[in-house]
Amino acid sequence: MNKKFKYEIIMGLVFVFGFMLTATFVFAKDKEPEIKKINYRVQSNPKYNYTEKEISLSKSIEKTVSKNNETYKLSVSNGNVILTNTKTNRGKVVYSNGDARGLAEINYYYYDATYIVIVTNKGELYANVYKNNEADVYFRKVKLNNTINKLKVVEKELKFYEHPSIELFGLDDEDNWELIKL
Repeated sequence: MNKKFKYEIIMGLVFVFGFMLTATFVFAKDKEPEIKKINYRVQSNPKYNYTEKEISLSKSIEKTVSKNNETYKLSVSNGNVILTNTKTNRGKVVYSNGDARGLAEINYYYYDATYIVIVTNKGELYANVYKNNEADVYFRKVKLNNTINKLKVVEKELKFYEHPSIELFGLDDEDNWELIKL
């Protein structure tokens, strides 16, 4: 019985170490190294399909509300943003801080998610809380680490999606990029 007991212990240890060695080879995979972006600079790589588009700031933007088929015009006047109904020609001030430099429209391609943003003279960013196809207009300040002067969109084509993935970046005077989440 002593010989049989030693044989069972040795065979048990061989099976345990064999399973551990097999599991090591099966589950150990080399992971691809992370792509490190310094200051959100997009580096050209043929593996990733993307395009960069600079968004120009304008003094006026047309806004169409799909519920009641009305068209509104947002315009910058003396640093304030004024919303004017094009049918009735009635306007109201929707941003009254007096430091608006320009307006831009950001289209995220999904669920009609087009947003209007304001860039101020101080380099701050204000975004419309509501989508562009809704009648309500209310701007809130977006938290940023840097001051921005320009806006840039990076569109990345994805394999199984109809529309590209959109990321919005703000650029300062030295062209340092900052990712903006609306």
